[in-house]
Amino acid sequence: MSLKAFFTQCFSRLRAMFAGARKQAPYEGPEYVVVDLEWNQYPRWMRTPVSASGVVMPHEIIQIGAVKVTQDFRVLDTFSVGVRLPGRRKLSKHVARVIQKTQADIDRGLDFPVAYQMFTDWCGGAERFITWGGDDLRVLQRNLAFYRLPAQNPAQWFDAQLIYARQILGSRIQTALAKAAETLGVEDGLTHHDALNDAYITVGVCAKLDMQSGMEKLAEPPKPKRTENRLFLQKKFISAGSEGGFETRALARQHCTAAPVCCPECGMVMKLEPKRVSSGDKWMRMGVCRVHGRHLVRYRVRHKGDNQFAWTRTVYAPDEELSKYFDDKAADSKTRRRGGRGRGKKPASGQQNAATARRQAAGEA
Repeated sequence: MSLKAFFTQCFSRLRAMFAGARKQAPYEGPEYVVVDLEWNQYPRWMRTPVSASGVVMPHEIIQIGAVKVTQDFRVLDTFSVGVRLPGRRKLSKHVARVIQKTQADIDRGLDFPVAYQMFTDWCGGAERFITWGGDDLRVLQRNLAFYRLPAQNPAQWFDAQLIYARQILGSRIQTALAKAAETLGVEDGLTHHDALNDAYITVGVCAKLDMQSGMEKLAEPPKPKRTENRLFLQKKFISAGSEGGFETRALARQHCTAAPVCCPECGMVMKLEPKRVSSGDKWMRMGVCRVHGRHLVRYRVRHKGDNQFAWTRTVYAPDEELSKYFDDKAADSKTRRRGGRGRGKKPASGQQNAATARRQAAGEA
């Protein structure tokens, strides 16, 4: 980091501190927490961490940064903690260049369970959590499952990037945080790809948006076209994961099927029942946790454009209605397969032509 950037960053943080000190009375309204995470990535030639229960962690958190704000996004407090990579795991060279940190910097961090406990204690009774993009929550959920920690409630997390796209661009196009800050005239003077700095910049962008309206619209369930979709929307899903960048649909399905499914409550790898209900690129299975029972697991593979495919997987909380729905669907599918077995095969074209010729010859005779 250059000397100019260092002093600019210090000045911005001091300005935020003095702005908070000028408040005359303590804030008593709802508090939001704007969160940003930095994580290590494991390329194919590096060994991806796998927990004893089988949870794969391709993205490992190395920094948690957060800013606590009021409803109108005035800064109340800040939080930042570094997370070390345990064992012999090393910082990726690509990540090191992006975040401008060394292995020694990472080694000075805390273990993830300790750092996460500090973060949750600092958050207190925050009502909502805001991130720029949906990757932060997905990475956090995977790290929590890896260490067998309770999962976050997705209903409390909101994507400011999506709100920006809807209100400013009128679409769902993803925009980089730096570009959004430039478009809205947010002057930050901070070094990007630092968790706390990016959280500060996200606060500045959110202050320029109608976040209350945006979060209310995100909280509204979409209008489903089918009755069964309404059933799923009424139920609580407690874990969701996705991954993209696959060149073929078959490769995405293979990777999705091979990925272990962990219980969101305890992090243990669930045993999948052999029954399966499928319809094209969508299918369902039941995962069984020895402690928390049956969970409905929904899979989907989608085409993302530019010859890229992605998979998503949603795990629902144990629910009798969902279990009955799956069992009924599986029974109907089994009945249809049995009914189809009794039907004779359609004769090949050559056999059909020969039979027609014999009938014609018999008629002429």
